[in-house]
Amino acid sequence: MDYSVLPNGAILMSQNKHLEQIAAVLVPHDAKDDDALTPVLQSAFRGLLCAMLWDTQCRPDILCEVVQLQSHNINATIANLKQANTCLKRGQLSCGTNTGLHFLPLQFPLKLVSINDAGHASKNSSYSHEGQLVVLMEDRELITDSSDHVTAATVPNLGGPCHVLCQLSSKSKRISQSTSHAENLAQVSGVLHSQMVAIRFTEMFTQVLFNERASTKLLLQVQDTGSYLLPLDVWTDCMDLFSLSTGLKGVPADKSQRLSVLTMREERLTGRLRNYVHMPTSGMIADALTKQGTFPQFMKLLTTGLLRLPPIVLNRQKPVTLRRLAAKDDYTEDDLLSING
Repeated sequence: MDYSVLPNGAILMSQNKHLEQIAAVLVPHDAKDDDALTPVLQSAFRGLLCAMLWDTQCRPDILCEVVQLQSHNINATIANLKQANTCLKRGQLSCGTNTGLHFLPLQFPLKLVSINDAGHASKNSSYSHEGQLVVLMEDRELITDSSDHVTAATVPNLGGPCHVLCQLSSKSKRISQSTSHAENLAQVSGVLHSQMVAIRFTEMFTQVLFNERASTKLLLQVQDTGSYLLPLDVWTDCMDLFSLSTGLKGVPADKSQRLSVLTMREERLTGRLRNYVHMPTSGMIADALTKQGTFPQFMKLLTTGLLRLPPIVLNRQKPVTLRRLAAKDDYTEDDLLSING
């Protein structure tokens, strides 16, 4: 792991030197794609994936593909080995001098943002693939119009310097019957991770905030009441999930999805979540953690430390919708079912 200070004052965490030194596995010329790997090649395949997995701490752009290849650790084929070599080559080609995690100076006030996405089922797996990001950003002003759309003047405030604190890419724990269900499961899991980060920030300043040292009892109270040091926002690109969580639609009949939706409503009603944002898919940066490919917006973050929204979002051709709910200390299940706003 390399640490350096860039001319713009950013701290750069990089693993490019280690990634560049990883050697591809030699594939026999007479091997067919559907041939099973020999024990020697199987060991080399696992070693290659393990080495690349270590480097995904600072190179999350290859994280999704490495995780998906790991599902073939036991019964890998020549095709899987070729794909691993291709993934390594693509990662090495994008090993620029400044590729990694950038920590630019931030201006107070600050906020935490939980960005969650889910890919759809494919021919290789009936399970969706989840991507989760927890980032630290400047808490700039956001103004909405009568339709809850963020105004053109304040849409750029959604971007800017961005510290990636947590990134996860994994296969979903259960099969989803719809895209909305898959997105919902990813969001519930992502919000839990972001709240853990929020607790860690709060833990360092309990003496200032609450005039007492951090304890398990105090931190549990902080989590129950949402009294975090930094406000927590959530982004999703699924309008159906956004409508369910904000009360624009009713509660799903399916039990597993109904409980997940009510969970998000409760997080909002108790104040543990502040802004609930629907971001168009073109501006959804966590998309790079749910599928294989090249994502310019994500690579911009890994080379500059800046979250840049695409022109289609900045020009409001695809508006950003934001909703905030007034927190309540006392509520019933009926409040969750009838929530709207």
